[in-house]
Amino acid sequence: MNETTYQEAPKDWKGIAKQLGPGLIISANIVGSGELIVTTKVGADVGFILLWFIILGCIVKVFLQVELGRYALTHGKTTLQAMDAVPGPRFSLIWRWLNLRAEGSWLVWCWIIMFIATFFQVSGMVGGIAGVFQTGAPAISVPPAWYVDAQNGLSAEAIGSQWQHLLNTGWALLITGSCAALLIVGRYRFIERFSTTMVAAFTLFTIFAVFSLYTTEYGITAGQIAEGLKFELPDKFTTAFAAFGVIGVGAAELIYY
Repeated sequence: MNETTYQEAPKDWKGIAKQLGPGLIISANIVGSGELIVTTKVGADVGFILLWFIILGCIVKVFLQVELGRYALTHGKTTLQAMDAVPGPRFSLIWRWLNLRAEGSWLVWCWIIMFIATFFQVSGMVGGIAGVFQTGAPAISVPPAWYVDAQNGLSAEAIGSQWQHLLNTGWALLITGSCAALLIVGRYRFIERFSTTMVAAFTLFTIFAVFSLYTTEYGITAGQIAEGLKFELPDKFTTAFAAFGVIGVGAAELIYY
């Protein structure tokens, strides 16, 4: 049996910089459209009243993920194995036609349910990105003549709606195919550099967008920030709860980190 070897943690800035690659890849995978879409929707729905809730989620996820990582490294277990060791009831699921039996703690089953839900979350992200690409290419948003001629008997509104749906589907397939091709190629150096560029660009554009607000009438005021730190809850809490999971306290992030 091969013994597991551990690499000493870097103690200087040069050594730390050499280890940033995997972290930046994870950052590119975790931080992005989900936070922008859901947290923005929270603000649109309830204003700044849940600012404290978003800050709390960001703080909780740091300590939760750090401690899970430490436990995994110290005990030589994966995160799921650590979850499976949590005390409490255990449940089994049997697939007789596959002659398969799955057993796990209650926390693992909760994680499985959350992880399945992330597929719908990713689908929403891809659809949102497709919408952005479509907005950025207005020249193709108008149905061409050959497409209009092929839709006999349909109104102009129906033809336009179908064409927009077709474009959205095409963009979504192109985005998904590009991601799949990137994974198939599997060139770590390229993925690392690409992720570094994306994380840096995302950070800079986010900061630029925030400061650009102050050139308009929608600049964030001290009163709005104070309103968001009153620890109050709105009547509509569904979107806020979704945002709490998307910002990093969710199934996928717990495993990735």
